[in-house]
Amino acid sequence: MASTGRNTTFILLIILSIVVFLFLNMVLGSVRIPMSAVWHIFTGTGDEPQTWQNIIWKSRFPQALTALVAGAGLSISGLQMQTVFRNPLAGPSVLGISSGASMGVAFVVLFSGSIGGVALSHLGLFGEVALSIAAVAGSLSVMALIVFASHKVKGNVTLLIIGVMIGYLANAIIGILKFFSVEEDIKTYVIWGLGSFSRVSGNQMMLFVTIMAILIPLSFLLVKTLNLLMLGDGYARNLGLNIKRARVLVITCSGVLTAIVTAYCGPIIFLGLAVPHLCRAVFQTSDHRLLMPACLVMGASLALACNLIARMPGFEGALPVNSVTALIGAPVVASVLFRKRKNELMNKTATIQLRNLTIGYKGKVRPKIVAENICSDIYAGELTCLLGTNGIGKSTLLRTLSAFQPKLSGDIYLAGKKLEKYTDKALSTVISVVLTEKCDIRNMTVRELIGMGRSPYTGFWGKLSRADDEIVDKAIGLVNIHPLASRMLHTLSDGERQKAMIAKALAQETPVIYLDEPTAFLDFPSKVEIMQLLHHLTRETDKTIFLSTHDLELALQIADKIWLMDKVNGITSGTPEDLALEGYLSRFFARKGITFDMESGLFRITNNYRYEIRLTGHGYRYAMVRKALQRNEILANRDIDSAVYIETNRQPDQFILHFPHQEDIIVHTIEELLEKLTL
Repeated sequence: MASTGRNTTFILLIILSIVVFLFLNMVLGSVRIPMSAVWHIFTGTGDEPQTWQNIIWKSRFPQALTALVAGAGLSISGLQMQTVFRNPLAGPSVLGISSGASMGVAFVVLFSGSIGGVALSHLGLFGEVALSIAAVAGSLSVMALIVFASHKVKGNVTLLIIGVMIGYLANAIIGILKFFSVEEDIKTYVIWGLGSFSRVSGNQMMLFVTIMAILIPLSFLLVKTLNLLMLGDGYARNLGLNIKRARVLVITCSGVLTAIVTAYCGPIIFLGLAVPHLCRAVFQTSDHRLLMPACLVMGASLALACNLIARMPGFEGALPVNSVTALIGAPVVASVLFRKRKNELMNKTATIQLRNLTIGYKGKVRPKIVAENICSDIYAGELTCLLGTNGIGKSTLLRTLSAFQPKLSGDIYLAGKKLEKYTDKALSTVISVVLTEKCDIRNMTVRELIGMGRSPYTGFWGKLSRADDEIVDKAIGLVNIHPLASRMLHTLSDGERQKAMIAKALAQETPVIYLDEPTAFLDFPSKVEIMQLLHHLTRETDKTIFLSTHDLELALQIADKIWLMDKVNGITSGTPEDLALEGYLSRFFARKGITFDMESGLFRITNNYRYEIRLTGHGYRYAMVRKALQRNEILANRDIDSAVYIETNRQPDQFILHFPHQEDIIVHTIEELLEKLTL
């Protein structure tokens, strides 16, 4: 409810800015007209000079109205392009449609002059009409090629490359036409390319506004389609969307809007590129039900502002609109690039950094040091598991990282900021924890527990807003515990309770989640389920998830990074595979009876073998017999040269034991085989 009111306020403020900018466009210019006179001209009251009336009705009003409509159309077109290609830098010109318009105009301005001696653009009103028709024809021709290509290629990236290549081809043709043209025609073309809202005359303006008044509402019919395309082709197809048809419709709609605006106003493309990003930043949503009207009004407002700047109030002449839109749009696009780069760097840089960290407990005489000189990093989008023997200090480290107990020395950096610089309130929005201790709470449902994760963001009474409820629902969905939502906490199993606590941590919406022995007291299937869930959440939410565990085998198979903690080396970190190849795993668990198998990537128990026996065969039957024999201190494989040997694969339900100078013994189970060997 709060977010809805906030968005409504923003929409109303933008509409108010449109009214203000529209009025300023009437008042300001090379000729100063008092506000009262403008008001009288609009209302038909008073007796204002005819010159002023002509300036308002024949120049400034058509120009402002053209800017308003063009800005709205280009912004919607840019939003559609960015959605269909899932590319933040896609815009109205991305498929070469504006280049097609430029090529059409180039043929009118440059080619007609070279052939006929007089360019069509020099023929007054007829020339202006010819320019518009040529721009529309060029744009629609390129768009037709793109639509045709969209039927032939599957990937958006391929289609994007085709569009870029068509744009390069159009620019190459324009360059050739320029080479063979006279200076006057080239100047005319360059002026057209700079863009202007004043090029549209009264009659043309009405036609332009009428066309756009039809196209813009039609584009709103694609709101649902755009929301589905945003999910990706797989999810969209699963939800009943015809991907190919949807892509053609969106590209056609965006292309026609771009073509019409470019034909009448020139290639003013930056508004369509920048406005969708501004709307996403202001309204903080990706829902096109809100983004479409937001882009419409914001695009209109910015276009009016650009037109006002281009007219340079108080000065003769006007700046090129394309330059002004670039001055406004380029910083926006640059900020998107920097933000994207920053996010990429954040993904590659450490969320948590430990520098010469010493942990332990402060004593009366001297502190008890548990571990010291810890230097390591934890990364976003990765599941990191802390391994170590009992008493090594895993829980102490987690408590220190969570700010539950003070460090003895060193530094802990959280998102580039020292941990002690965070207030308790601020820390609750950055770190969430899942502890081993059970919450023995009765008469509380799972949903109520998860809702408590919203406490850092709620008011005095902790009442959840509609937005909070949506976040709770999302957390329940991510952990997939919808059937448990209405259950009482005390009725849950240990595994179910852990899932509920993880959902509570997700509802807290922190970038970092710490878990202390999350698989303790769980059966093996539940352990696997919890670990797979946590690994999935790192990918789904790009969170930093760090946990301690004793489940060595699971950690080696599921974790992205492993921290090995011991007294001698402190903390050694890396992927399970790198730690294995570099010998850290073998040395870390170098105990009697435990060895690391490089072939399987897992640990196995070693035995003191009583004797050896040759084992023939292959597949799972061979592997199971070998495993049973090793457990009984008998080394068995194909390379052993022994008089007695076992055959595992002659018959699917038989194991054959061969003795020299004796009749073969046939058994049907491994248990029987072991009994015969021990006789």
